Amino acid sequence: MSNTALTADAVVGLDLSAYLTTDAKRSIAFYRDVIGLTPTDIDEQGRGAEFTLVDGQTFGVWDSGENKTGAVAMLAVRDGKAAVERIRAAGGTISDPEEIPGCCSMAFGKDPDGNEFIIHARTGREAGTQLTPAAAPDPADVTGIDITGYATKDASKAIAFYRDVVGIPPTGIDPEGRGCEFELADGTCFGVWNGGPEFAYTGGVMFAVGDAGAAVARIRARGAEIGDPFESAVCRMAFGKDPDGNDYVIHQRK
Repeated sequence: MSNTALTADAVVGLDLSAYLTTDAKRSIAFYRDVIGLTPTDIDEQGRGAEFTLVDGQTFGVWDSGENKTGAVAMLAVRDGKAAVERIRAAGGTISDPEEIPGCCSMAFGKDPDGNEFIIHARTGREAGTQLTPAAAPDPADVTGIDITGYATKDASKAIAFYRDVVGIPPTGIDPEGRGCEFELADGTCFGVWNGGPEFAYTGGVMFAVGDAGAAVARIRARGAEIGDPFESAVCRMAFGKDPDGNDYVIHQRK
């Protein structure tokens, strides 16, 4: 996506990929001690934590306060008010932007499947810039987030919502209509995929690693269950679940 074509209300990247949790302390311990992420900001009241990764992206876990789990994507824009106006004009329902002095503005919405997203405008944000992942000393280390995505009951409806209402141009639509990926201006990727007949989850995060086999071995050595890595034409993936049942993927690009 070219930065020259971006307007102030355009989605330029992902500021945060997060899971809602029913037990924040347990989730923090899992992502710290099993997945190997280092917390960079822990809520003083123990409600959650954020983990800033070496590619500049942020992953978080937050107590939902409603016995609820699932995924949340914080979509980066430069003008939160303009983005909310465009979403409403296109037929979407979203809250008014909430201003946090010296930090950002946030507006909260839901897509047709009920997945939660946040329109997030950092104070003083410029246009999206490409991020270059830093090299990790251990190939089993998580270096970033390759894709944040939601499962959907109706891929065509979900694609239309994120394309026509939220305003993210698709960059890769599955030829069989099962889903779509949207590459953003900061180099991150957001996607929606058909959850299938047993749809029972709200989304997942693909954690980027240099060696999927080594990462899986380390996760198992730390007491967690995860599937064996399997090969696709472009990557190796292994699927696991955190203590709340949220899906995550260990992802090695080829």
